[in-house]
Amino acid sequence: METYRIILADDHPIVRQGIKNLLSENPYLEVIGEAADGHEVMELLNKSQPNLILLDIEMPRLGGLKAAYEIKKRYPQVKLLILTMHKEDSYLSVAQGIGVEGFVLKYDVDQVLLDAIEVVSHGGMFISPLLQSQDANVDVRKI
Repeated sequence: METYRIILADDHPIVRQGIKNLLSENPYLEVIGEAADGHEVMELLNKSQPNLILLDIEMPRLGGLKAAYEIKKRYPQVKLLILTMHKEDSYLSVAQGIGVEGFVLKYDVDQVLLDAIEVVSHGGMFISPLLQSQDANVDVRKI
C-alpha cells in the first residue's frame, strides 16, 4: 500500500500532537505538515502534495470551512476531512456544498478517525457515527 500523505490543521498544538501520535501508529499514514490555521495550510499546499488534509473548523485567521472552500477550488484532488466539536447540521450542509469528503467529531478521534481516513482514501464519504446517531435526518451520501 502506498503512503498516504497528510496535512494536519488545528490551532491547538496538544490536539495536533494527539492526532499525530494516533496516525503515526499506521505505517501507511504520514503527517507531512502541521498548520495552526487555514493560511498555513495554503502555504503548505504550495510546497507539498498531500493526499488528505485534516481541518479543524474553528481556527484563527482562516477557519476550516473557508480554507476547505479555497482548497477544493485550487486543489480538487486533495481529500478533506473536517474535525470539529460542532454537531450542528448547518456545518454539514456547508461542508457538503464545498465538497469535503468527511466530517469527524473530535469526541471520537481514535479508531473512528482511522476509519474515516480509510473510507475517504478509497473514494468514499464519511460522517462521524456520533453525529449519525444524534440526527437520523443527515444523509451520509450527501456530505
